[in-house]
Amino acid sequence: MVFQGGPHNVFTDRSLRNGGPLNPLVERATAEVGVAFLDLVHKSNPGPLEGWSATWKPILAAAPMPFQVDTRRCARKRSA
Repeated sequence: MVFQGGPHNVFTDRSLRNGGPLNPLVERATAEVGVAFLDLVHKSNPGPLEGWSATWKPILAAAPMPFQVDTRRCARKRSA
């Protein structure tokens, strides 16, 4: 995901350029997307990620998109 106006130091508590009120929102959104991602990966449930995207849409420049993984190809790489 990409946040609108997220400066390089968005995960610090500094309020430089676009910081201030955006920083705690980005920190919270990042923590929540981690849980939503784990639901997608471990439970094959895209719902939390879709809900996350809708909730945080106002501060997103680009939302994460689920994609299909060719599990047969991954299995071949592991066995090689």
